[in-house]
Amino acid sequence: MNRAGIIIMVLILCRTGAGSLEKNAEAPPAALNKSGLDYLNRGEYEKAESCFKKAASMDRGNKYYCNNLAASCMRQGKFNEAYGYLSRCIALDVNYARALSNMAVTAFRLHKYRESYDYYLRSISADSGYTAVRFEKGRVMAMLRELLKDNPENSEYRDLLIILENGGRAD
Repeated sequence: MNRAGIIIMVLILCRTGAGSLEKNAEAPPAALNKSGLDYLNRGEYEKAESCFKKAASMDRGNKYYCNNLAASCMRQGKFNEAYGYLSRCIALDVNYARALSNMAVTAFRLHKYRESYDYYLRSISADSGYTAVRFEKGRVMAMLRELLKDNPENSEYRDLLIILENGGRAD
């Protein structure tokens, strides 16, 4: 490609902008998903959600789009919505560890502790390496501390943190 061609390509890309894919109903689902991941990584969760929602509606059988949509909802604190998307995702692939671990977190945040634990166990069964990193004790304790800052009266969070600090003992 000659220099003029490169300049024209750059101008076209700059004019449309990398973030404009979510506005383009004709963009393929993979491009919308990539745009959504870019937004997610920049902390622009509503824009990410919009991209993932469009991608997931265009390709309803894609577990990745559905899981990414749920992740964007989780980042916004929309755990009820995330729960629905994760249910759909897990129906597509009952052994998808990322969706199972996201469901464990989502169920926990919805105070469905038994269900959360069940999804955690299923996630371990599906991919123990990923799950071990995702639920590393220090990460879980840090999350519980953050939750306690926002909910200082929540005795369940406090009790779980005490158990983790005592190496799994409730005393």
